[in-house]
Amino acid sequence: MKSLTLAFILLCVTTVSQAQNYYVATTGNNTNNGSLTAPWKTIQKAVSTVAAGSTINVRGGTYKEKIDFTKSGNATAGFITVQNYNGEHVIVDAAGVSGNGDNVFNLYNKNYVRIKGLEIQNATVPDNHDGAGVFIEGNADHIEVLNCKIHDITGDNAMGITVYGSHKTKAVQNLVIDGNEIYDCEPAHSEALTLNGNVRLFQITNNIVHDVNNIGIDMIGGEGTCPKASNDNARNGICSGNTVYNARAIYGGGYAAGIYVDGGDTIIIERNIVHDCDLGMEIGCENKGKTATNNIIRDNMLYNNDKRGLSFGGYDYPSTGKVQHCKFYNNTCYKNDVLHDGAGELYIEYALNCEVKNNLFYCGDQNLLLNCLQGNADGNIFNYNLYYSELPGNNHFDYDGSQYNSFSSYKSATAQDANSLFMNPLLNNPAVNNFHLTASSPGKNAGDPVFLPATGELDYYGGNRYLNNRIDIGADEYDPSERLSEQVMNTFDLKVYPAIVHESITVSFILHQDEEVLITLTDLSGKIMKLLLDQELSEGSYQYQFEVNDFIPGIYFIQVNSNQNSAVTRIVIAR
Repeated sequence: MKSLTLAFILLCVTTVSQAQNYYVATTGNNTNNGSLTAPWKTIQKAVSTVAAGSTINVRGGTYKEKIDFTKSGNATAGFITVQNYNGEHVIVDAAGVSGNGDNVFNLYNKNYVRIKGLEIQNATVPDNHDGAGVFIEGNADHIEVLNCKIHDITGDNAMGITVYGSHKTKAVQNLVIDGNEIYDCEPAHSEALTLNGNVRLFQITNNIVHDVNNIGIDMIGGEGTCPKASNDNARNGICSGNTVYNARAIYGGGYAAGIYVDGGDTIIIERNIVHDCDLGMEIGCENKGKTATNNIIRDNMLYNNDKRGLSFGGYDYPSTGKVQHCKFYNNTCYKNDVLHDGAGELYIEYALNCEVKNNLFYCGDQNLLLNCLQGNADGNIFNYNLYYSELPGNNHFDYDGSQYNSFSSYKSATAQDANSLFMNPLLNNPAVNNFHLTASSPGKNAGDPVFLPATGELDYYGGNRYLNNRIDIGADEYDPSERLSEQVMNTFDLKVYPAIVHESITVSFILHQDEEVLITLTDLSGKIMKLLLDQELSEGSYQYQFEVNDFIPGIYFIQVNSNQNSAVTRIVIAR
């Protein structure tokens, strides 16, 4: 599916002997010395000239070029960093730019390179080629792509960020892709953000991927990207805190997952949110003779996806591969299968010896909670889950070729989900995507009593994952100390919209007495990023609008505190 041919141009340049800060500006000249007062004109000149450990500070403006890295940093001197200077808005626009292959930024066999804070746009990829805003191939150690905005990469296999580990012995490793936004790209038949082949020790964190014409984020093995089969898979990494929406395939009836593992192994996928895609999250293996194994999928939120919420297994075994020894813990699936495709909230194809525990499955009017295809039940364990349908008299479970129209008949016939529940989970306010458990939720302290979360594991909302000596069901761990109970939220009636923020947010709430009100914007760690309001207010209803377009894309929380109440809600800042 993927071509590994790159137009790699080696430029003969003079290397600067001393690592330091250099500057690029639209008003510069490539005959200058690259200082702040005598900057270079192009980013290509800078990356072809500087030594390991240097920082290239790009001044604000639009740069019409494609950049081919011909230098690497190293462990001793440090990274070669290309970044926007002092927060200035830098656009790298490839529209009409020829040469340097099909990529805006091209890194082949490069180490210790960091690309940070740039807007990358307008590349056109020819048919039967692969291209990307940032393209990393070969072997690479310590590559970071941080806080970039990548959009309008169009054509055939036109991806946002692409990593191909194609070296048979040296992996792409110590890879960080964090805080980026990818949108309005045309990756079909590939993926918007993809790791493929010999790639290990990676993190894909806090990215926002949306409005793309195929899979959002993919970690792949078995496609032949690496010529040594034993190394031909993405492995030993983490995919966390990402938001994916509006990822829908333009071919094959539309089966693009927001987040997909295709033959990858030993990957932790946690605390992501996927909505309004063809499929929410899928662990699969498309290539014959390959296996996706030892992946952990936990604390994710999947809602309003067209055909499935959570899905795992090889789709046409033995013509394809299989999935085994994967664990699905504490995920929340809410009203997926919007198009009534027949897959339901949880869809299982060929999979062996997987565990599905402590998950919350809430279906809408399609009334299909579980669909495990015939012959695909070997060794899989389902238990301590919470199921619910808004039309409980018509709900059904499809399991190993049989359909059961009640939860009790399904449990009795299959011996699965012995300690699971069928009850209304009493979520806080799912109509506005608030999936917190309330104080009276049956999911509280109802997970597997011997289950212990991993060291440092958090729930989807960033809170403690283990309280009261027993884990809760679903992606949220109810914590009364956070004062997010049904009583507090209903009393305060906090509303923050939109959930996906581009420029500004609206915060509304009700006070039932005169109080001092403090509104803050915090990051995932709880650090206050901005004080939005600190004011004495009288009893009544309030609505404020706050600009947040000066923050990098990512996941944040809006917290409102008064003398009597506190409430918090999660937002995603996008661009």
